[in-house]
Amino acid sequence: MVSRAWIMACTVVLSACIGASGIAQVKVMQSGTTYTKAAGDDGDLLFGLWFPASRFVAQGGTITDRLTGLVWLQDSQCLKPSSKWSEAFARITELNAGTLTSCQGYTAGQHHDWRVPGLNELATLVHFGHRGPGNNGLGMYGFNAQSPNYWSSTSDHNDPTRAWTWRSSDNQLLASQLKEQGNSSFGVLAVRGPVITSPVVPIQSGQTLCYGPAFTSTACSGTGQDGELQLGADIDLQNRYSVTTLAIQNSAVIADALTGLTWLVSTVCMPAATWSEALTTIASLNAGTHPTCQLALEPSSPWRLPNVRELRTLMHYGQKSALGAPFPNSISSDLTQSYWSSTVSKVGDVERHYYLDFLDGGLVMTTDASQLYKVIAVRGGIQQSLSVTPLAHNFGALTVGQTSGSFSFTVKSTGPTPLTLGQIRLTAGTTHYSISLDTCSLVTPNDATCQISVVFHPKATGALSGTLEITDLVTVSLSGTGVGPTLSVSGEPFFWLLSDPLVTRTITVTAGGTGQLAISGLTLAGTNPSDFQIDSENCTTGGLNPGQSCTITVSFLPSAGGERTAELQIVSNAPDSPTTAISLVTIDMAPFIQIDPAGADFGKQNLGVAMTRTLTVSNKGTSGPLKLSSATIGGPASADYEVTGGTCKSADLAVDESCTVIVSFTPSVASRRQATLTLSSNDPARPMVEVALDGIGIDPTVEPEPDTDDGDQTVDPDQQSADTDSDAIEDQSDPDQSDLDQSDPDLSDSGTLDALGDSEPADDLGDSQLGNDQTGDDALQSVDLADAPTPNDDASASDQNGGSDAIDLGGPGTDSGGTVILRRGGGGCSQPVGPPDAAPALMLLILFSLVAYRRLQR
Repeated sequence: MVSRAWIMACTVVLSACIGASGIAQVKVMQSGTTYTKAAGDDGDLLFGLWFPASRFVAQGGTITDRLTGLVWLQDSQCLKPSSKWSEAFARITELNAGTLTSCQGYTAGQHHDWRVPGLNELATLVHFGHRGPGNNGLGMYGFNAQSPNYWSSTSDHNDPTRAWTWRSSDNQLLASQLKEQGNSSFGVLAVRGPVITSPVVPIQSGQTLCYGPAFTSTACSGTGQDGELQLGADIDLQNRYSVTTLAIQNSAVIADALTGLTWLVSTVCMPAATWSEALTTIASLNAGTHPTCQLALEPSSPWRLPNVRELRTLMHYGQKSALGAPFPNSISSDLTQSYWSSTVSKVGDVERHYYLDFLDGGLVMTTDASQLYKVIAVRGGIQQSLSVTPLAHNFGALTVGQTSGSFSFTVKSTGPTPLTLGQIRLTAGTTHYSISLDTCSLVTPNDATCQISVVFHPKATGALSGTLEITDLVTVSLSGTGVGPTLSVSGEPFFWLLSDPLVTRTITVTAGGTGQLAISGLTLAGTNPSDFQIDSENCTTGGLNPGQSCTITVSFLPSAGGERTAELQIVSNAPDSPTTAISLVTIDMAPFIQIDPAGADFGKQNLGVAMTRTLTVSNKGTSGPLKLSSATIGGPASADYEVTGGTCKSADLAVDESCTVIVSFTPSVASRRQATLTLSSNDPARPMVEVALDGIGIDPTVEPEPDTDDGDQTVDPDQQSADTDSDAIEDQSDPDQSDLDQSDPDLSDSGTLDALGDSEPADDLGDSQLGNDQTGDDALQSVDLADAPTPNDDASASDQNGGSDAIDLGGPGTDSGGTVILRRGGGGCSQPVGPPDAAPALMLLILFSLVAYRRLQR
């Protein structure tokens, strides 16, 4: 807990003059309300030190009040509102110990001298122009405070079981609350810092006692209560008041050396009245028309109904009677009642008139104006404000780089006392605004004026704001707009592929904003500027009006391998970007997709019979994986093609890795059938690659037209080849073998494939389908040539009905000889086809001739 000894060790300097009584005089701040209901009320006269909007400064989780010098914790919610007064002090102990880590913006343990504020410290935060939950001014000041009620460290001297609170949740603004048995939660606004030089110094409450858990007087040391700390300006009751008794019964004039105020107390001149009658009574005193009381007047300082803050300076929270001995007994006893203030607030349609209840020890409340309360008059004090005309100025639009003419603000102090000005400075917008003239001295005499002139010199385009602050209390808003040409570039990104460096890129520059854009230079800079070249441009030949464009053509001429980078620097009079840098970069071919073959030709294929082709997809880039995202088929005959398999369905290909895509062709029409396979990948140069698919559908049931060159189908032993002039049988030397070999030789070992690339076990190498009996007759279906002919090896042929024909391919020099034996299904016969010593090649020719003969029989 903060001790009185620690605080008193700090130097207390009061920003006040020393009166004849030796008491340091303090200033009373305004109530905060600007609402006026009648002439002579608080909102009309605005007595007290000005209550400005720029009063509070938030920084590092704290808020500094520049009127009082007090520093407040910004986040009160971390102190956990409580219905018990003792818990408020416990929260402060935790805050000083650094164990509270949830206070927004505040570093735990940063300060160790926080305290529960005394009532008069807490009262400095009350804005009497705002009232009610969430509208008590704290949010406006920057506090993170949601609780409408707050504890003070000041006990109620009339009833120690209660403590003074700020209750903004109802009509009681300053009221006492049961310390430990309340049914409402009250927050804690932690405060720190002894009274320092500041415009307003809170005065002491007058409380000197402290109270323990039993609500009896106890030793103050270490309690942190108001009675221990006794912070603020000393009220010094023995020397504070000077009393002049008037001839009028129960009337006196009392001068207060602490505040500089002079009070008129009279039960005769100012009996109990409504609020409006109270104002009328005081007006008649000043006019000399009061029917009973004719007082000597001071025209320079007329009487008035005190505002609520002035009335509160009479309170003494350390004794039961409000004013005590300094006032004559008849007057002080009379003051133990409720008195009107001149302060009125209006929230929505509701007017609230503030009064002070001396009987209850200083309760500040609001009521309607029809109540009958006592009246007390006051004069003197500070009717001071600093008027600045105007409070805002817009310099309009100005070209960047130019300076406006000076604009003068007139500063005037009003009130009966000179106004001490603080530092005059620009607190925002110092880049774009400057003070060109200041005729205001540190002390401005009463009703004097001075001039502060400001110029606008925008350094950028757009709306530019600034703030001129005078005396730490007055804030003047500055605004203006910087204008000028702007530059924008289209066509980005500008990159080249390492594999295709000779491509040119065109950079389009467009002018915007206001005024003419002048481009004065184009420069290649960066890491490899010599590898790029400006081929042509029309940007530096003249200015561009808003909306006009010019172009710059750049090419890439690499002097070495690898990635090369540079930037094109465009120098112009655009204020926001006098040098605009455009990046020029190359892209390594990574990843790079390659497809082999580039197209798939399926040749002729019987209707309804599928044929497959395999495409190999490879990553030929230099780095990074190739990611295939989709493989789709489109085009006029897309229905005849299908991706049926391969290994690319989930492959990410590293450099030089490959995968396969298997495409199936099943013709549905006897005609040429074309489609396109599109592969999508992350290749930056070719994100979509198309592969042409081509095939011809044929109808095997349609008899082919005879060939006019059809001759004897004989076997020429010398040529060892079949005469295949017939349209039905192509020459056996034709590598396509489209009529005999119904499968691609490249795919004959592939086996059967699933739709997305899972392959079945392959057949023996060398197996091929040489004939196809579409009728299911006894046509030769297959010839097993698994091995080269050797002695005693046979070749067999089978048809679709399960019949088989065997061909003996016994090698030369065998006992059995080389005999080709045909075994027909359902029976069989065998006959020699060639001499026993015929060469194996001749045997094959005979075999192929037999196949051709069988097909002709169809």
